Amino acid sequence: MRDRSSSTTTVPTPGAGRRTARRWGATLAGILLALTASVTAAPTAVADGPGTAGEAERVGRAGAAGKAGKAGKGGHPGGRDLPPVVFVHGFTGDPSNWATAMDSFEAAGWDRDRLFALRYDWSASNRESARDLADLVAEVRRTTGARRVAVVNHSMGGLVTQWYVKKLGGHRHVGHVVSLAGAHHGTTRAADCLPLVPCAEMIPGSPFLRALARGDETPGATRYGTWYSPCDGVIVPHDSTRLRGALNRELPCVDHIAFLTDPGVMAEIQRFVRRG
Repeated sequence: MRDRSSSTTTVPTPGAGRRTARRWGATLAGILLALTASVTAAPTAVADGPGTAGEAERVGRAGAAGKAGKAGKGGHPGGRDLPPVVFVHGFTGDPSNWATAMDSFEAAGWDRDRLFALRYDWSASNRESARDLADLVAEVRRTTGARRVAVVNHSMGGLVTQWYVKKLGGHRHVGHVVSLAGAHHGTTRAADCLPLVPCAEMIPGSPFLRALARGDETPGATRYGTWYSPCDGVIVPHDSTRLRGALNRELPCVDHIAFLTDPGVMAEIQRFVRRG
């Protein structure tokens, strides 16, 4: 980090900006390649740019994804008794990242029309994305008639969720928060994608994270659970995901992207959400 106590100004050398842009482009390409290669069970590819904010999508087995509409009648006995689930992707992600998870939740008894994935602009501030999440939760509650929803997030989606729950009153409408490798206290790897705003927000000790850390980390009657692993490789340190007052589960060895598809992880978080 730059020493802000010094009055020395570094004059950039010619072409430094272009080199930084090239390095960022290469970093982003690598992240996207990792996402596409790792989520092989997802029927649609990961988007190569920021999505349109505020949309919800249902990702089907055949790869069809459309804007969420009014919920219809369920197909599982008791499926209507389970809370609607809103999935929140991470940096560079999109709703298709959750295809395997949605299939797993459906197989576990959830009705497909009660599973929603937020699409938001991952290049924007997490504050803005949290407002998109607030809008979607309000719509899901209206269309399903549910009083509370469950939110399942991954990576930077943890910051989107946490800002919504803590700063926008979301704890009143969310019964369960599941954070998979969430960046709740930042990651040193965020320096790789500077100067994008959400990356600056993920730097440990950033103004955004300091504001988020003030007060109770797990407010309200919402039940919070975090899952994280020393094999993550993207969230550094890996226990940045932990929240005070949450069920915090350190898993032996799950890499960052595998949290989206790992059958054991899916089974654990489904049990957590079912507990009511």
